[in-house]
Amino acid sequence: MAKKRKEKLEIGDLFSIDLQNGKYAFGRAVALMDLGPVIEVFSYIGNSAEEHTKVDINKRLFPQWQILDAHSIFWIGNEGNWNIQRKEMEGLQAYNLKDIKFKIGSKGHEKLINANGEQEPLDQDKVNNYTYYGPSDDITIRNLIEFWINKRKNETN
Repeated sequence: MAKKRKEKLEIGDLFSIDLQNGKYAFGRAVALMDLGPVIEVFSYIGNSAEEHTKVDINKRLFPQWQILDAHSIFWIGNEGNWNIQRKEMEGLQAYNLKDIKFKIGSKGHEKLINANGEQEPLDQDKVNNYTYYGPSDDITIRNLIEFWINKRKNETN
């Protein structure tokens, strides 16, 4: 059940995501864009939100960046059960905003836009390496997490 609150997700905030199956994922805001914060999600899956201290910030669950609909999740609180756990600045200086990229445009005519808002051409053979420039909601992020957990399990079997 979503909570009513007014929290602003800021760069470095490490948060928990209730996966609604007794498990929790963890992520962190790494940049701010006009549409919302850019997040990374870590590979550690815990049994409670308090396990945020066990997260290895060097192990991401999936490679693509995501723009989060933080307004609905953290400010309004009408989606999911996400909670800011702590500030985690370690490793953030390694991220160059020019390297945080998303695809924009219609199919077959995509371009890249980086976290600075600069655009560049996109080779069509690399189009699947990027997510679209747009905010993701609670359900979309939880579905991505489930997909990548299953993909990693299948790779190890």
